[in-house]
Amino acid sequence: MENWLFLLLSLAIGTAGGILLFKLKFPAGMIMGAMIAVAAANIFTGKMYLPSPMRTMTQVLAGGYIASTVTKEDLRRFPRLIKPYLLVMISYLLLNLICGVIIRLITPSVSLLTALFCCVPGGMTDIPIIAVEMGADVTKVAAMQFVRLVIGFAVFPSLISVFIKKNPGVKSEGAKRQKAKGSVQDLLITLAIAAAAGILGKMTGIPAGTILFSVIAVIIYKFLGGRTYIPVWIRRIAQVLTGVYIGTCFTRQNVAELTVMWPAAIVLVIGFSLNCFVMGIVSSKLTSLNRAEAMLASTPAGASDMALISADLGITNPEVSVIHVMRLIGVVIFFPHIISLFVRLFGGIL
Repeated sequence: MENWLFLLLSLAIGTAGGILLFKLKFPAGMIMGAMIAVAAANIFTGKMYLPSPMRTMTQVLAGGYIASTVTKEDLRRFPRLIKPYLLVMISYLLLNLICGVIIRLITPSVSLLTALFCCVPGGMTDIPIIAVEMGADVTKVAAMQFVRLVIGFAVFPSLISVFIKKNPGVKSEGAKRQKAKGSVQDLLITLAIAAAAGILGKMTGIPAGTILFSVIAVIIYKFLGGRTYIPVWIRRIAQVLTGVYIGTCFTRQNVAELTVMWPAAIVLVIGFSLNCFVMGIVSSKLTSLNRAEAMLASTPAGASDMALISADLGITNPEVSVIHVMRLIGVVIFFPHIISLFVRLFGGIL
């Protein structure tokens, strides 16, 4: 019974915070407002709560929304994702190793393994679990993963929105997509397909399987002739739930770790910021993505979270969301093995 009370309280606090920043026209306001409000409440009470099934539901809603924006023209463009995906993965791997070594050198109390995991651009839940299994200090990793999410939500959307205002043409496609309409029946069918596929994806254990399966299933249904529809208010609900979930992950322990790890946090902010801007320039010149889309593709947040944020910025090119899903899968599958090899090779001298 107590969990239900704190669940309702968490949702109420998150919704209020989200609406406040949304009304103030803060970039990614619904997510950021909910996250900040619930995180503050959880630091003081330690009682904020959101069950795992609701996080799954958030990914299902995001997956359905992504897929509902996909057109046949988009599918013809997907083969062009190989180059931007490889650019993103190579840049993140180099960033991971360089920032990890710097953090190890400036914070001697942190092991090389922990320092490297602090910089992994993966999921807030997946990476700490993998890190603790490999012997890293999970509290420090979780704290730095939260910093990565915060800068992904708070810093980059604001900077990208400034760029978009100076170059309004980059979001014209997204603005057109958001005007799509549908019926209640279309909505229910879309949600049912996304939910069934998302649950199946979660059961497989594949990294980012929930959102990946949801996207694929709804796209298949759409191109078999079905009508899909996810309205804006559903997206808002998903944004609040995402913010609430992340807020519940922020505890007094995270605050205590941040007081020790602040040099590492500065390294992460500088490293990810430089990577976002550099890759925004490089990818926009070498791939089909425009500058804003390339920057979003290089923003260190989750796949479903970035899908929701990019839609708020008026960019609904599904290529960006697909790159993020592929990035999370690649990071979880390959980065731990690369980190393990790096530690075996250089752990004795660092």
